[in-house]
Amino acid sequence: MWVPRALLSPLARDRRMQNRTPRDLAQRLRAGEIDKKVEGIANNVPEYTYPVYWPNQKGDPEAIGTCVLVVIGESKFLLSASHVLKSIYEREVRVAGGNILTVVRGEVTGLFREGAAISSDGDDIDLGAIRLKGDNWDQAPISGFAKLEDLDIRPGAASRNCFCLAGYPASKQRNCVVGNDLNASLFWVSGVECQEPTYKACRRNPEVSLMIGFHKKRIWGPNGIHSAPDVYGMSGSGIWRIGPDIRDMRTRPLLSGIAVEWHRSGPAKYILGTRVHLIIEALANRYPSVGDSLIR
Repeated sequence: MWVPRALLSPLARDRRMQNRTPRDLAQRLRAGEIDKKVEGIANNVPEYTYPVYWPNQKGDPEAIGTCVLVVIGESKFLLSASHVLKSIYEREVRVAGGNILTVVRGEVTGLFREGAAISSDGDDIDLGAIRLKGDNWDQAPISGFAKLEDLDIRPGAASRNCFCLAGYPASKQRNCVVGNDLNASLFWVSGVECQEPTYKACRRNPEVSLMIGFHKKRIWGPNGIHSAPDVYGMSGSGIWRIGPDIRDMRTRPLLSGIAVEWHRSGPAKYILGTRVHLIIEALANRYPSVGDSLIR
C-alpha cells in the first residue's frame, strides 16, 4: 500500500556550509530570511514530489529522475520529463513513497521534439504524463497528489517571479538503499525567472519554456554564498511559482513547469523547464473528463 513520505534534506543544512562566513551581516540576515521562507514552501512541495527509479544490473533501485503526482477530476497522473517517462519501455520503473516502491503503469501522453508540439522558435519540449492505472494507484490517497488549483495553467508573460525547484538529484542518491531502507534526499533551490532578453538570446519562447537562473557556484544559503550539488537526475522536478517577492509570499505556490535540462554554459546559466499548461491542454484533448474539469 501507499505510504506518504516525510523527509526533507535541504541543502541549506549541509555541513559543508557551516564554516562559511558571509561577507557582511546584511547578506546573512537576508539569506536567512529567504531560507526560512523557501523551507516553508519546500515542506509542502514533497507531498506531491517523488523520486523515480529503475533497477540497476544488481537489481537495486537506481535514481533516474523525479516526478510530480497530479489528480484532475477522477484521473491520477504522473508528470515528468518525457525522456524520463520513456524509460518505462526499457525496464520496470517505480516511484518511491516512503519505503514502498510502486510500479508505474498506465497510458503515456508525451510532448517532445519529434512530435507536433514544437514551438516556432525551436524550443525543446520535453514533458509528459502517465495516466496511472492499477490497484495501488487507485488506492493511493488524494493527499499525495497536487490538485487542479495547484497548477499554473494560465501563466502570464515572462516576469521576474521567484520560483522553487524541488527534486531528487542522482548525486544525492548514490547509496539510497541501506539495509531494507530506501532513503531519498530531496534537494530544493529557489531562483528568479530570466528576463525576456535572456529568453531571446537563448532562443526560448516564454510561452513554452520556463528559464530559472541557476549558477551552481553562487547559491545563497543562511550562511552566505555556496556551491550547489550537480542537479543531474532532477529531470521531472516541479518548478513552483512563488511570486514577485519570496519574502512576501501571499498565495500558495503553483506548479508552473517541469524541469527538463540544466544549462551550465552559453548566453546564460539556467535550469530549463517546460510549461505545465502544455501537458494539461494535451490531457484535456485526450481525456474528456479532464477537459470538463478545466471548464468548471
